[in-house]
This record gives sequence, structure tokens and C-alpha cells, in this order.
Amino acid sequence: MRTECSSEKLIAKIAAAFPSSFDLSHEDCTDARRQLFSSREDDLFKLIGPLLCDLVLHHNRASCDPSTAGSVVRFLASANPAPLEAIYDGRLDTSQIEVFTNSQKADSQRLFAKFSTPQALAIVEWLQAALSWNERHLPEGEIKAALEYWSERNAVNCPPGS
Repeated sequence: MRTECSSEKLIAKIAAAFPSSFDLSHEDCTDARRQLFSSREDDLFKLIGPLLCDLVLHHNRASCDPSTAGSVVRFLASANPAPLEAIYDGRLDTSQIEVFTNSQKADSQRLFAKFSTPQALAIVEWLQAALSWNERHLPEGEIKAALEYWSERNAVNCPPGS
């Protein structure tokens, strides 16, 4: 369980990595999470920091809209999506979703390549925190897939000893 002090440190790290001119309330963040995939690229770099910080403060079911909280995780995992059968337990025909997912994966990889190393490191820390929260509305499989992608991305951009 994260302490208030470590939450404050995480928020400071995110805010430093993602400077934003947006002053968003919790309600604004909830609305913005719904539109994350359709946001313009230049707005995305201003939005992601406030959205991550908001979820540090409001990640539990009582203080956030569970239907939008997972949107941030899905967005961060979109360059390395979790296997669909793991998400849907084989209950659905996922062939059409897989076509879209593969298209989105390439777009996300191009976009995420533009994130700086400090931004990518802040995302890894946020994902590690999100995993520790153990909130059912934050999809664990997708958090792990996102962590794998962002950790590997950081290893490539920041090899040991550099």
C-alpha cells in the first residue's frame, strides 16, 4: 500500500515529466479519460500528466468512475495489448476487435516513441502504483502488459550504465 508521502512523490514526478497548462478538476479528468484515444497528439502530452495524477488521488471505486479509470490503463497498454482471450475469457468472438487492436498497436507505438525518457519512467512508476492498488476496475492484465511495454521501452532508451 502506498503512503501519502509516496503518492506525493509520484505526483511530483509525473507533474515534472508532463508539464501541463491544463488545470483540470477531478470531474474534468473523468471526462478527459473518456476521450483519451481520440485526443489530438499535442493535447495528449498536456492531458496525460493530470490524468495520471488524478488517478493517484482518486483510484479507488468510491472516488472515481470505474468505467473511465480503466481507459487510462488501456491507453497505456495499447502498444502491447493484453491477449484478448485473457480479457474476455473466450466468451466472445474477438476477431474484429483483434483487427482494430493491431491497427491501434502500431499507432500507439509511433505515438509512444515520442515520449521522453522521464515521461516513460513516470508512466512505469504510475503503472507499478496502479498494480499495487489492487482495484478491480483497473484491469490487472492490461496493467502488466503496459508495464512490460514501458519497462522494455525504458531499457532500450536507457541501457544500464548509461
